[in-house]
Amino acid sequence: MLTYQCLSLDLTSKQAILKQVPESPLFTVAFTQSETGSLKVLTNPVALPLKFPRAEGGADLPAVLTLELSYGQVSHITSGYSLMTQLYEQTCLNRRCLNYKEPLPDERRCPLCIKPTRKALLIKTLSEESFEQPYRTQFSAPIVKVAIDSTAQDYLQTFAREARTSLSRSGQPIPPGYQQLWEYPSSLIAIHSFGHQILRSLQLFARVDPREVNFSVVKEPGGSNHYAGYFYDTSDGGNGASEAVFKHRAELSSTAAAIARGCDCDAGCAKCLIQHGCPDGNTALLKQLGLVLLDALAEPLVEKNALPTAQTETEISS
Repeated sequence: MLTYQCLSLDLTSKQAILKQVPESPLFTVAFTQSETGSLKVLTNPVALPLKFPRAEGGADLPAVLTLELSYGQVSHITSGYSLMTQLYEQTCLNRRCLNYKEPLPDERRCPLCIKPTRKALLIKTLSEESFEQPYRTQFSAPIVKVAIDSTAQDYLQTFAREARTSLSRSGQPIPPGYQQLWEYPSSLIAIHSFGHQILRSLQLFARVDPREVNFSVVKEPGGSNHYAGYFYDTSDGGNGASEAVFKHRAELSSTAAAIARGCDCDAGCAKCLIQHGCPDGNTALLKQLGLVLLDALAEPLVEKNALPTAQTETEISS
């Protein structure tokens, strides 16, 4: 992995000057806001049934995932960045504790809440910089909106809560990647992961270069767990990639699930989940939560999607 520092950026000439730097725990996170708006709806929304498994003996829980194809405007506004550093250290993972995600070297229990500490990847902000004039890119292209109903949101919250409980009871350090369950809303993680996984399978059904389509998640009005995802062509005027997502929606879910489940990684990697050029910085991603939506769309329903139990704790934390 090579690390570069950006010395200058000129959007007019479309030129960036980069300088390679030695390997370092330092990295930057841009303050980028994505805006996606529909200018003209091209099709009626398509409601796809989701079938979530209930507890043993109960019927499947019905929910809905909606897709809408439209022609819209995509904007990315970058106003600055944070300089960050990362370290893997013993810490407290109790969100209600003042020591949450604070380094606690050599402490087996948190001095404040007395809960056992865990090894975790800690991210610290060293400084923040704001640009005098934000960098803005904007273009018009076809987009596909992905939204889930309140039943699906509730199920995802329950799934994430059960997974957190299972991981906490294992007595082992929280595996890398699963920390997302404590840091981001479940609907955000699920929709974002679902979008990335669909992109992985898209090339099997359409002649789409990975650079021709992207996916972002936007917070919707209506509550803390309301999010919508947007597939969009990355070139002005469009290139057919988003239409391909809409057209092949029936085949994409089962294929994406097979790719994700067939990957030998644990929580997601560059082969099955990480997307180069992700406008959200590849945050709020977890392979298992994306699979919850993929499996609920696929037929027949995959039993591996059951909520974590005592029998699956070893599998989850391995």
